[in-house]
Amino acid sequence: MYKKMKRVLKLKDAYLQLIQDISFDYDGYNTVDDLKSLIRELNEYAHLGLIEDDKTVFYKDRKGTYNILFEGVNNNE
Repeated sequence: MYKKMKRVLKLKDAYLQLIQDISFDYDGYNTVDDLKSLIRELNEYAHLGLIEDDKTVFYKDRKGTYNILFEGVNNNE
């Protein structure tokens, strides 16, 4: 149970950090439509954090795809 809770907190922290990073540096978002898009993006990341999502792909390289914690994600599930 401790390992599961630790992982849940790690996931939530990663999503919160992403939200903070994006919302801190939003240069170039000058129009209403751009800002609405930014809000939708932040809302999606907040939702993923709330549901403790570890399946969404955030990073890709030659070797595979990875979630927000840089763990391998198998898209064939």
